[in-house]
Amino acid sequence: MAVRRKVDIGFNRKVRAVWLTETLRLAASRVPDAEIADQLKEQIAKDNKGKETIRKVFVYLNRVWLQPPAYCTSLRDDALEMFYTRPDSDIAFLLNWGMCIAAYPFIGFVAEATGRLLRLQGEAHAAEVNVRLRERFGDRHFVHRSVRYNLSTFFESDALAQGAKAGTYIRGRTMQPRNDREAAWLVEALLHSQTEPRMPLQQIAAHGALFPFDLAGLGIGVAQANPRLELFRHGLTENLIAAKETG
Repeated sequence: MAVRRKVDIGFNRKVRAVWLTETLRLAASRVPDAEIADQLKEQIAKDNKGKETIRKVFVYLNRVWLQPPAYCTSLRDDALEMFYTRPDSDIAFLLNWGMCIAAYPFIGFVAEATGRLLRLQGEAHAAEVNVRLRERFGDRHFVHRSVRYNLSTFFESDALAQGAKAGTYIRGRTMQPRNDREAAWLVEALLHSQTEPRMPLQQIAAHGALFPFDLAGLGIGVAQANPRLELFRHGLTENLIAAKETG
């Protein structure tokens, strides 16, 4: 099993959910990458006049949907097929979420911290999410900036809603995968966001990074719905699920 040796920092510019979905749509429609780049940069430029911001935002979209890391290329390929077959807002939400945390594990850590706070106290304050990320990555400027923009993307996608106080978020939409394939795909995405792509099966349904999703019915059959997952016994009672090494 491959180990993630580097955590690539998540978005440190505003990445709108509609841009992620448009990149997904174009890629699933087999539009050439050069044409996708032109169309996306034109859309990004409507909100951002600075060339460096346009370039950086496109880099993020490119890594998520056009040129993902090698370890999650097959995950991306399946996602494009799933969206092409059923191109609606629900599957776009699930696929964007999964590819963002897989391609940028830092985003997964932000999502995990947010989800844990939502579960513990019913709301998540941006400052508290920052504290949790600084505990992991240190008190550096990029942490605060990236957390801010990651939460902005979560909010724009409706995963979060505005809380009663400024800077506070509450849970937004909750989606249940429509079939085993979608659930298994999301599990694989979560595993790729981890330092080592395996974890106890019983921890996945309640994992903070998947807070917008209802996976209450997740069972050992999830491994049968995705050939890149494997299930094995650890000890007497624990089932581990892992993403198979590729490449």
